[in-house]
Formats: sequence, C-alpha cells, structure tokens
Amino acid sequence: MSASAEPPASNRVPYAILLAIILAGITVRLAVLLRYPGNMLEDTDAYLGIAQSVVDGRGFSSPGSATPTAFRPPLYPLLLAASGPANSLGRCVLHLVLSALMLTAIWQTGRQLQLSVLGCGLATLLAAYDPLLIWYGSYPMTETLCSALSAFMLLRWTSPESVNGKSGFVTGVLFGLCVLARPTYWPWGVLAGLWFIARCGWSTSQTVQSNVTDNGRWKIWAAAMGGVLLCVTPWVVRNWYWLETPILMTTHGGYTLRLANNESFYREEVNQPWGTIWTGNAFDEWTATWQQELADAGVQGEIETDRWQSRKAKEFISQHPRPFLKACVHRVRMFWNIKPVGDLSSRIPSAVLFAIGVGYTVWWVLALVGLIKICRQRLATWVPVLLLLFSFTVVHAVYWSNMRLRAPVVPGVALLAGLAVTRNNKIIGESAATDRNP
Repeated sequence: MSASAEPPASNRVPYAILLAIILAGITVRLAVLLRYPGNMLEDTDAYLGIAQSVVDGRGFSSPGSATPTAFRPPLYPLLLAASGPANSLGRCVLHLVLSALMLTAIWQTGRQLQLSVLGCGLATLLAAYDPLLIWYGSYPMTETLCSALSAFMLLRWTSPESVNGKSGFVTGVLFGLCVLARPTYWPWGVLAGLWFIARCGWSTSQTVQSNVTDNGRWKIWAAAMGGVLLCVTPWVVRNWYWLETPILMTTHGGYTLRLANNESFYREEVNQPWGTIWTGNAFDEWTATWQQELADAGVQGEIETDRWQSRKAKEFISQHPRPFLKACVHRVRMFWNIKPVGDLSSRIPSAVLFAIGVGYTVWWVLALVGLIKICRQRLATWVPVLLLLFSFTVVHAVYWSNMRLRAPVVPGVALLAGLAVTRNNKIIGESAATDRNP
C-alpha cells in the first residue's frame, strides 16, 4: 500500500480513542458478567421463557406452555432464541456486541452533529460507563438492545448523506425494529414524523437551496413508512391469526398503566418520603386484590385482561386528577433519578451509591448545558435527540417508571453532555436540516 493511501494521523487518532473506549466499556461489562453469572439466568420479564418456547417449536408462547402470547414485544425473545436461551454464553456475547455497536453509533452520531473529538469521546465514555447499562446488561432484559437501537436511530436521523428513497426505507426498517423491541418508541416516531411533515411544509414557503424536491421528500417519507410496515406487519398479522386481534404493540400496556395508577401505589410510594418503594406486603395485597376482581368480573384471556386493566387505570385517573398529577411528577423523578432506590440500593455499598449519584448529577448538568446551547443556537439537527428524551419522559410520566426504563434515552443524553464540552459548534440552520432523512 502506498503512503498516500494511508489515513492521515488526524483521522487515526480519534478512532484510536473510540477503540479504547469500546474496549473499556466491553471490559467493565465482561467483568460484571463474570462476577454475577447468575444475573443472566434470572428471567424476571419472561423473555427467556418465551425464547425457549420458540426454540422448542411451540412458537411465541407463554413460558412452559403452548398458549400464544403478545405480552412481550417479539424482537428480543427472537434474538435470545437465535443465541440459544439454554446457554447464557450466547446472550452474553449478544449483549457485548450490542454494547460495542451502541458506542460506535454514539461516536459517529456525535461526529455528524459536529461535536469535537472531546465531545464525541465524552458522550461515548458516559454511555460506556453508565452504571444503569452496565448492571442491567448482565440480565436478559431489553436495556442493552434498546440503547443500541436508539443510538442507531439517532445516527440515521442526523445523517448528512444525500437523502433518497433507499435511505428512508432503511430508517423505516430500523424504527420498525425499535418498536418491536419496546412499544414506547412509537411516540418518538410519531413526533419525528410530524416534525418531518412540518419541515416539508416550512421548506415550500421559504427560499432555500435544497437537493431534494418537495415530491422527493414525500417519496422518502413513503419509503420510510414502507420500512416500518415491513417490520411490524408480520407481528400484527401473527397476533390477528393466533389471538384473533390485530395487536400492534403488546398486551402489557394495560398492566403497566394500572401498575402506575392505583390507590395502593399512590398511598405507599407517591405520598411517602422520597426513596420509599412500593413493595412487600402492600404490593402483594394489591396484586391479590386485582386478581380477585378480575375473577369476579369474569374476565378471561390475555387481551381482555389487558383491556380491563387499562379501563380500571383510566377510571382511577379520572377520579383522582390531582393525585395523578402528583404521581406524574413522582414518575418523572423516578425516570431521571440519580441513584438506585429500593432492594437494589440495599445491595450497593454507600460509597458506591454516593459516587453514582455524583456522577449522574454531573452528567445531567452537562446535558442541561448542551440543551441550552441547542436552544440558543437553534441547532435544528438536534431535534431528533430532543424528541427522544421528551417522548420517553412523557410516556413514563403516565405509565410505570424507574431508572431502568430510561435506557433507550442514554445515547441522547450522552450526546447532550458531549455538546456541552464542544466549543464553537457550527450552527446548523433550518435550511440544512430540511435535507435530512426522515
């Protein structure tokens, strides 16, 4: 190879930094996996059980049965099935690969958003050493998958490449995978779609230079929708066939809505001093009560139970509007909490808890500085990042909320922190933003 074909040193150095951060992130995750091997065997959310049903030829069924289910979204159980649910090695490798891909996507997104090398490095480093992602990455849960999917969605939505139908289709497929991993991505997609439509309308009323015609933009949008439908339609059709209802999301939403909105939760946690967790006897009594109510009402089946739970939660909210607002504030605080509470916190040394709290506080302050920069400089290409944070915060202000559920927004809040340490960021106005992919 000639010397002229070698990448310049100025390009090699940043990627050496990225490689070092990836290795550091993988190392700490591997250390936790080796230290707590039992975590990967705990099937708290029944993903392993469903994956085993798939492997055993019983299809996407409730664990230990042949009863079709839509209680959990399908993507993660299918990945577990492919990696071998009977052996934890496969899912350990899966989580490590997803973590490496997430860190790479965060770095590349930062470069596209014109962050400095320091900014890209900080954003990637924060995600690499995020205690939440490290700890829950040792469990068969969706946090690792969702953080990776969010990072790649941001990479697509901030891409400066020439837009066309193909790029729109790829973006749509990627978003389809997101909603098949966690239905709470849907509001982000809706808001991003409305934003894209608004940009199209704005561009037609302005005299701006663009390499995409108005008709071309709508073709890109149609291609993106086609990508989403390609991913989601098989899930809907499958549910229609086996459950006799074309379920788009899951049958889990009603439970999570009622879990976050009931008298016991409000009394035992929302109205108690901060840090009090609704658990133990109070939670068990509530569970036994609603199960008895369900039986008394003659409600049977997964779908009817989901609808019944949703209806009960909405009735409770309408009857308790002020407590509901207080609970919304509580759930937002839980979503953005700076340190673990409840059973997990009791297993962590106080010094480590303090360090986690300080670390998240510094991170949130940096993210706030980045947010202020976006508002002052009108950095339009950051809108997808802001919509990600906003949509998940709003969803979990109403539905069940805790620190673990913010894993999908980690790439976004890490990038905001990276912006805070980036000097003289080039202002990207609306004329440039209108040429981005949907």
